[in-house]
This record gives sequence, C-alpha cells and structure tokens, in this order.
Amino acid sequence: MKKKVNKIVLYSSFVFFCFLFSCIVYASISSVNMEVDGVAKAESQDGIFITDVVYNSGNNVDEANSSIKSFYQTMMSSHIELGTSGTSSITYTISLYNNSDDLYRYNGPKFDNEFYDNNNIIFSVEGLNIGDTINSKDKLNFTITFSYSDTSNITNNILNSYITFSFQKIYTVTYENLTNTNLPTYVVYGEDYVANLGVADYKISIYVSENLLSKDEYTYNDGTFVIPKPTGNMKIIYTEDKNMNDAIIPVKKEEGTGAKLSDNFTSEYVSSDTEIKGSTKNRFRNISENYDTSTNTYTLTVKKTYDFWSIFSPNNQDFNLNFKLSNSSNYVWTNVTSSESHSSTFGNLSNVSSSVDKTTIPIGDSVNLNMKFRLKIGSGLGTDELKYQIKFNAGGEQQVTNVNILFN
Repeated sequence: MKKKVNKIVLYSSFVFFCFLFSCIVYASISSVNMEVDGVAKAESQDGIFITDVVYNSGNNVDEANSSIKSFYQTMMSSHIELGTSGTSSITYTISLYNNSDDLYRYNGPKFDNEFYDNNNIIFSVEGLNIGDTINSKDKLNFTITFSYSDTSNITNNILNSYITFSFQKIYTVTYENLTNTNLPTYVVYGEDYVANLGVADYKISIYVSENLLSKDEYTYNDGTFVIPKPTGNMKIIYTEDKNMNDAIIPVKKEEGTGAKLSDNFTSEYVSSDTEIKGSTKNRFRNISENYDTSTNTYTLTVKKTYDFWSIFSPNNQDFNLNFKLSNSSNYVWTNVTSSESHSSTFGNLSNVSSSVDKTTIPIGDSVNLNMKFRLKIGSGLGTDELKYQIKFNAGGEQQVTNVNILFN
C-alpha cells in the first residue's frame, strides 16, 4: 500500500532548506572569524577588523606546527613554535579593513601577560606605526614577526598568545591663522578637546561638522578652550582683527525696554526726571535712539522746542540720567571707568559730570553710568552734544562703550 505524501510537510521542508541555503550563502559572504578547524562563523563587524592572516616567511622555524589559531575584530590568537637556533623567526601578513564611516588611529599593540605565556619570544610590527590612520572603507596590510629576545638562553620555544591591535576612532582638528605647532591635530571619540590657543575667544570661530559653535557649547578660561566630546571633525579659525562686537550678533531694540546692544552689552536708558521723555514743561520732544554696532555707540537724539517766553528768559534745567550696561559676556569686566566731554554752540551745556557705581563687573552683573548736566533752555538754536564713555578690560583687551546725547 502506497503511503500518501503530506504536501504541507513537503512544502514546509522545501522552504526550510531554501532558508538554510540562503544562510550558508550569507555566511560565506559575511564571514570574518575563521577558526583553525575551518569552520566559518558568520558575524557582521563594524569599525576596524582583521580580514585575513597568512604565512609570509620563516627562518629555522617549525612552520607546520605554527599557526594563527583565530582572529576577531583586531584581536589575534597564535600558536608559535620557533626552532632551537637563536636566529629562528616567523612572519605573518595581517590584513585590516575599516568598515565604518569614521577615521581610525593606531594606538599600538596590547596584550596581557596571562595570555602571553613566553616572554622570551617577542614580536615586531612593520608597516603599521603608532599614530598611523586608516580611512573609511580602506584596507591596510602589515606584518608581524615572532623571534627570540634572548638568543643565548633558549629554554622554551613555544608561545601561545592573544594580541590586540588597538585603534581609536578620532576626529581631525585643523587650524587657520594659528602659528602654534603644538596644538592637537585630532580628538579621540568620547573625549573632550582641550587646548590652550593663547588668544581671546572672541577672535576664535569653532566649527564641528561644519557647524559654528555658540559660546554656550564650549568653555574658555585664560586662553584655554574646552569642547565637551565633539561629534565630528573640527576647524578652528583665528581672526586677528576681530573685536568683541564682531563675535556677537546685535539684536533689535525692544520698544520701552531700552536698547539691547548685543549679546555682550545691554543698555537701558533711565531718567530720574521722567518728564524728559516729551514733556512740554522741559521743552523736549521727538526723542530717537540709535545703536551703531561698528563703533559700539548708543546715541540719544533730543529735539528741542521753545515757547515764546523762554527765548527772552532762558532758564536752567538740571538733568540726572543713568545708562545701564549689563555684562552677559564670558569675561569679568575690570578697571571700569567713565569719562565725558561736551560741546555747546551758545554755552547751553554746563556742570557736566559722570561716574560709575562699580569698578569690577562679574559675569551677569551690570554697571550704571550716571550722567549729570545742566542745559540752558531758550538761549539759542544751535546743536549741543554730550559724549560719555565707559572703558573696561575684558578678554585681554580694553573695551569702550560710547553714549552720546544730541540736542537739536
């Protein structure tokens, strides 16, 4: 009696064998770990790894019993049997491949004495030096030679070892307009970039993966820059004629809050005599404000107006103004001073003075420039001009902020 074939079992078996065949094909393509018995272990590897180790040459050595037992990633296991002659040696050629998208730097060989059982047999590497790099998708061949250290006292000719060829993923660092040749040319993945560039940070532009870093993405102290764990190649550009204001982006003044000069300087105009802002009693109108980023100058222009009686009876008006400067830079301001000068067509300005309430301004703090003057109202139609300055040291250079008041 003929047995009836179960078609479901037959089809299932066919699918299973097709799947098994595809796995074998994949293993033949992806195999990177060859054991001494010839069994291929299918395992995809990233980064740097050894693709092959082959016998190169030997001298008075037992070639048949010496072998590279296995290799995985950048680690190699070997069994070496040298001859009894002091000149005995054996050389293998090792092939490496960088399967990543990154640059790798050779950091030297590593091994543990527990897994290197004969200290009288040493090895040397040729074609691969510490500091050498291998680019993405590149191959590299080098040789390793085993030989005796003490050729006059050979008591053991066998070495079993595990040796790792250590590589580090790195990002390159390039510089423009910096003459210091001792600066680091790379940073290891997962580590901070630390270097003393010896210049003020506002003269430096730092790019990581072609993106310009903002000041809150690194730290600076007395010429030393620290960039926490950069994630790409870096470019650092030094610009000699760059000043503090070039390194920042001015922002638009907000109505009613005073002029925000920049990320490093903020000003706030405050009058102790609030009627200056347009009161007919004080004969002022049409006050306009302007900030010039190229000269770091804030100008307050006041248009004067007169009534009939003031022309024949000029009167004096005393003013007490404050101009607030906030330190939102990365520097402590020191040696803060103020000065003033004025010009007057008909002698309308007098009793001009200025002062600052602090001489050292910590980061995040502010200083007040106090401006006092007397204006004779109604004595002439000429232009009167007051000029005030705050000077301070920041970033290794003297900085100047100007406050001008024009009376038209």
